Amino acid sequence: MPADLGPVVQVSAGYYHTCAITTANTLRCWGGTWDGQASVPADLGPVVQVSVGGDHTCAITTANTLRCWGGNFRGQASAPADLGPVNQVSAGWEHTCAITTADALRCWGSDLYGQTTVPRDPLGMPPPEVQSITRAGANPTSAASVAFTVTFSEAVTGVDAADFALTTSGSLSGVSVSAVSGGPTVYAVTVNTGSGNGALRLDVRAEGTGIVDAAGNPLASGFTGGEAYTVERTLPSPTPPPTPDDLRIIELLPPDGPAGTANTVSVFGAGFTPAIQAFLGDLPIPVVYQSDRLLQLSVPETLPVGAHTLTLRRPDGRSITHADAYTVIGSTVNDDLFAYSLDLFTVPSALSGDTPFRPGLLVTRRGGRSTLTEVEVAFYRLEAGGARTLLGTTTIPLLGPRSQQVALAPEVGPLPPGEHTLEAVIDPQNRIAEDTESNNALSRTLTVLPASPGRDQLAPRVTSFIINGGASLTPDRAVSLDITASDPTTPPPSSGVASVRVLEFRYNPAVGRWLPAQDSGWQPYTGSPTTLAWTLTSEPGLRYLLAWAADRAGNISVAPFQRLLNYAPPTVDIRRDQAHTYRYTLQAGQVLRARLESVSGDADLYVWPPEEGAPPAVSNLSGAAVDVVELLATHDGVYQVEVYGYTDATYRLTAEIGPSGAALAHQQAGGIDPTKPLRSAPATPQRSTPAETVGLSLPPAQPSAGGGRVYLPLVLRR
Repeated sequence: MPADLGPVVQVSAGYYHTCAITTANTLRCWGGTWDGQASVPADLGPVVQVSVGGDHTCAITTANTLRCWGGNFRGQASAPADLGPVNQVSAGWEHTCAITTADALRCWGSDLYGQTTVPRDPLGMPPPEVQSITRAGANPTSAASVAFTVTFSEAVTGVDAADFALTTSGSLSGVSVSAVSGGPTVYAVTVNTGSGNGALRLDVRAEGTGIVDAAGNPLASGFTGGEAYTVERTLPSPTPPPTPDDLRIIELLPPDGPAGTANTVSVFGAGFTPAIQAFLGDLPIPVVYQSDRLLQLSVPETLPVGAHTLTLRRPDGRSITHADAYTVIGSTVNDDLFAYSLDLFTVPSALSGDTPFRPGLLVTRRGGRSTLTEVEVAFYRLEAGGARTLLGTTTIPLLGPRSQQVALAPEVGPLPPGEHTLEAVIDPQNRIAEDTESNNALSRTLTVLPASPGRDQLAPRVTSFIINGGASLTPDRAVSLDITASDPTTPPPSSGVASVRVLEFRYNPAVGRWLPAQDSGWQPYTGSPTTLAWTLTSEPGLRYLLAWAADRAGNISVAPFQRLLNYAPPTVDIRRDQAHTYRYTLQAGQVLRARLESVSGDADLYVWPPEEGAPPAVSNLSGAAVDVVELLATHDGVYQVEVYGYTDATYRLTAEIGPSGAALAHQQAGGIDPTKPLRSAPATPQRSTPAETVGLSLPPAQPSAGGGRVYLPLVLRR
């Protein structure tokens, strides 16, 4: 038994190995491991139950996911792909059984003595029933399609579109069931909303469905008690700019996240105060006050699947509620295509009544097992009354798992001056099976300037962007931004630079992409350089700051100027299983020496070279031992330092870059703890940076002085 095991809450002993769960929900195993049965996977995370078999091990994570490893000669470590979440597992000599959260018993592995053949009595077992039909997306909606989640009392087969009926009210017409996916207990049903407005409910037919359980028992009855969508295709009026004393919620980024994963969510709005409280439903949510227009929420991994209402409550008693503000997406196929408001853009960024343009969308894929081909994206202009005009379609030729690609439609003719709402729809024909399709469509309102023959049509550019005099690391949140921009003078006319805008991006591991954490809004350009005072968001580690310029004619930079910055306060708190990322630029022949001191708890140090797939340099000594890594740069590039919380910890991190052989202050040896699993991949992909295709609103005609404002476009989530 490991000497450092500590207190435990559960133990399971097999023939040749033993496993135990500590009070921190960490799994530790020891003993014979010729088939890897005592080697805990590095990405397992916290667990709630473990069962040890002959030469394999199975554990249930806090997200009710079953993981098995070790000997698999009889398939005993290969859980069925459609198993779903489980509450209990038992591992035998060469077989395994588990009870799902729907109380269904599933067994696999050796069946030499019938041990994996679950007894069924068609006469004595109750027939399957529909337990619930719930909305899987935001409500009300104006989307072309919506998704429902249908949950049965046990695993069933034979579920298809013909088994469902649609009940409508109002002027809705032309509705239809377009796709059924998932199973065997929980199914996702996609419904086209047709035309008109009204209520839309999905029912299960009472007869002739062909839905049966494993014993052949047919469905007991139909079901007409599910949730309904309210389809409203009339566009809302743009929200008026908030007054300084208003309490408003403008947007959440990200507005959703996968089930079983903690998430950091930025809330943009107005009227926020210190000590403000946040609730998702009735659950209190940890909140960090960043400014009167920005909050950060820590959404727990235990938040249940579905849409949740956000309530903010100030100390003075004022409160505001935002329905269906954050959605937890359940996993049925481990695949999801999505985009956010900032991902819908046009080329050029600023449009006028005489300017043809190309609409584009940055599409993100969360999960996936194989490369998708010919992913379609359609672009529309939404008209008053809910009608929409197709602007064009395009396809992404190849979209790999956990990746991003830009979909850029062919050029379309100019739009008339004024406000227009563009909509982008990913996979409009619903050909791709996803965990949810509620985030496949989004809208953005933009302003088209009047046509003006002979006007300045050349975009300005940021020529220099310097943070704190050129530093790449700061111990303080308050930094100074020096921005220099220019407007082309050839060919004339040149209207001159009028304003600049900065966005701070941080990597969000829950959704697997970079997201804006803070936005300056358009600020006056007062000279070369223009200096802005900036307060970084409070989370330590790497962030990127992107700067754009706009001229007096309304043209916006084609691409931003990008700078990385590491925020490393003197001492840093980190949670168990959390990671903090820092990046340093090295030239070949230089040495990066990183030193990590765990003031309390236990944090580990990894340094990842720029070559993808290259192994990291690691020091993961236990407890208060000092971790040191020294890495010689073999190539010019960005080297990534990551600190991982093996437990909740407080740490100090220093990093020095110098020639090979230079002395490091307070040099320590560092080393490897063989009892700790090593990480196989960095928390932040090594070469990832924020996308430069960001949909920006037009600058104000006469920008006013001031800092820290947030100007976000009207966003209609579908």
